[in-house]
Amino acid sequence: MATTLKSKTVITRKDHTCFSCLRKFPSGTKMSYWVGIFEFDFCASYSCMTCVEIMNSTNEVEFPEGFVYEMLNKGETPEDLIKPKEE
Repeated sequence: MATTLKSKTVITRKDHTCFSCLRKFPSGTKMSYWVGIFEFDFCASYSCMTCVEIMNSTNEVEFPEGFVYEMLNKGETPEDLIKPKEE
């Protein structure tokens, strides 16, 4: 179980890889920063705002690294997962 110590939205000062979709983002990008303890280890991660929206739309409490990446079909982006489905 993860314990959150700090969670906030930041504008990055360095390039970061999103914890959830594994895409690289340049400095100056708005990202969610999380610091906590997971399985007795100190952890810190950055997630892009698209992945934050995906996480907030689920009932899950914990997310493994790259979980959004694993949800994608070939040629799909995380943004495709949050688009309304056309009927």
